[in-house]
Amino acid sequence: MNARAAIVPADLTEQGLSLLGEVSWHGTPLPGDRGHALLAALVLQAPRSVTTHGLIDAVWGEDVPANPAKALQVLVSRTRAHTSGELVVRAGEGYALGECPVDARVLAVAAHSAADAWRGGDAGRTSAATTPLVGMVLAADDDNGPLGEVRREAARRLDRLRTLHGLALSAEGRHRDALEWL
Repeated sequence: MNARAAIVPADLTEQGLSLLGEVSWHGTPLPGDRGHALLAALVLQAPRSVTTHGLIDAVWGEDVPANPAKALQVLVSRTRAHTSGELVVRAGEGYALGECPVDARVLAVAAHSAADAWRGGDAGRTSAATTPLVGMVLAADDDNGPLGEVRREAARRLDRLRTLHGLALSAEGRHRDALEWL
């Protein structure tokens, strides 16, 4: 996996939450591994909420603070201060991710659309779904927590997306272009 943090297309990171490259909000880097873990844990469960206990486990693991519920509240408050008060929302017995574009979700939707188009025999639609994202470069997935999980899943989706891109190009008769992706 490439360790560069750039994501192509660049406007993907400027439109909301980015977890696949440098963790950022509208292109501004977000500080703190725990905040990154919080956001990744919420993305993994979106649109469902994550219980307070589930978030504490995801963010701190075995290194639970003395007052974990209070520590989570402080982390949520800090994360909101760096993003938006509507990004991390209270939901039932925990929190959920508010409505916003997330690069990992954009990739998931594109991969699903491309797979559907390919199964339907539509190489043109497959190519259209894959072309904007095949050049993505993901950050290294050396994190064992939720952020690493988001990135590893994105890497699997991106690999499949690139394969579908190559197959679609080949089906369109663009064999030389397809070789790069197959």
